[in-house]
Formats: sequence, structure tokens, C-alpha cells
Amino acid sequence: MLTHLQNNFNYEIRINMKKIVIAIMLPLLSVGAFSQIKVGVKGGLGYNFPSYKINADSITKPKTGGLGFTFGGFIDAPLGDGSVNFLGELLLTSRGYNTTIDETTTEEDITIRKEEYGAMAPMYLEIPLMFKFNMKMNTGKYGADNFLGFFAGPHFALKLSDGYYLERTTSVTVYEQETVVKEELKDSDIDYKPFDLGISAGIMHDWEMGLRVSLRYYRSLSPVNNNEEYGITHSGAMFTIGWNFIDARR
Repeated sequence: MLTHLQNNFNYEIRINMKKIVIAIMLPLLSVGAFSQIKVGVKGGLGYNFPSYKINADSITKPKTGGLGFTFGGFIDAPLGDGSVNFLGELLLTSRGYNTTIDETTTEEDITIRKEEYGAMAPMYLEIPLMFKFNMKMNTGKYGADNFLGFFAGPHFALKLSDGYYLERTTSVTVYEQETVVKEELKDSDIDYKPFDLGISAGIMHDWEMGLRVSLRYYRSLSPVNNNEEYGITHSGAMFTIGWNFIDARR
């Protein structure tokens, strides 16, 4: 019964997301009939540093950080006079990161050291829906226009898969006699939510010829997992390079 309700909930989330995207894209398509829209591809690398909130005394808070990647497409549509644009993206993103724990406890003649190394690689389909504020920058009297933009807005994400690897080493020393136990875990114990709502903000420089570079920060608005013992909130910085295929000269 519980599984059935969860499946219905996940299905409703996907349907609602499709309705949101369609409701936003339809006005933009009508705008495109009267103004120029930039459409292109982008990709890049990021550094992810999720935060862990620990709710159980038996769990140690890990250090986190690691590289991920993103690639996909975008639509950049001017609103009004072009000083403000709508920026929508469809991205396949790896929010990969590593976790490390190095903890030593000593009580009388017993010393216990626990070392853990984890590699997490959850994949998400992200849909950032943002507004971009443009500052026009000219390269000269006859030069091409280029723009410095600042953007911000919500992003929606669906979890596609979760990669997981954990290596744990526990050493127990009693009266100078050490016992070491190592184990590897490949089955994830993280109960990810199927849907993640977050915010994105950043800065972008795009050229008239089509090239654009951007740096953005993203953060989840709530934990991405359902575990009672700990909560994981995703965050990170992403650098991307893109190219638009439509000559949208103003």
C-alpha cells in the first residue's frame, strides 16, 4: 500500500513538472515570433560540496567535496526591450562528491580508529528556470555586441540514478595488539527523494558570435534524502561553456 502511494506521488510530481514547463514555454514561443531567441548547447564541470545534518549520535559527520559535470541545452529569450531575459535550461547533471571520515576514540587501554572513504555520484535531470539581467558591453565603434548578465531563479530536478561506493577500515588496538577490519559497500543506504527543488544564481558573459561562459551556484532548498539519521542538502558551483546556434543580433 505504501509503495503504491509513493508511486502515485512520484507520478504526480512528474506530471506537474511537465505542466510547469509547458506553461512557461508556450508564452516564450509566442514571444519568439516577434523577437529573436538564443538556443544552444552547454556543458561544464563543477565542484559539489553537500552539507550533512546528523540526527543520530552513532553517526559521524563526514567531510564532503568532489567534481561533477553537466551538459544539455538552453533557451535564452528576451523579455521587453531585452534588458531582462528568460533563461531556461535542460541539463543532465552529475552531482558527484566524496565523503571522508577519520575518527579516533580512546578509552583506558582500548583505541578505536574508524576511517571511511565514500564516492557518491547521483545523476539528475535538471530544469533551471531563471531570469537574466543584461548589461551591454561594446568592443568598439564597429565591434560586436557582448553582454554581461546576472541570473537567478528556481531549478527543478528529477533523480535518475545513484552511484555509490564506500570503503570502511576499522582498527582496534588493545594493549598494543591491533586488529584491522576492512569492508567495501556498493549498495547505497541513501534513500534519495525522486524530486529536488533548489535555487540557482550566477554570472554570465555571452558574445554575439555565439560563445557564452557562466559560473553559477546552486543549492537545494531541503534535504534530498529521506533518511531519519541524517539529511543531505546538495550545493555546489558550476562553470560552463555554451554556444548558441541562432544569430540573435540586437
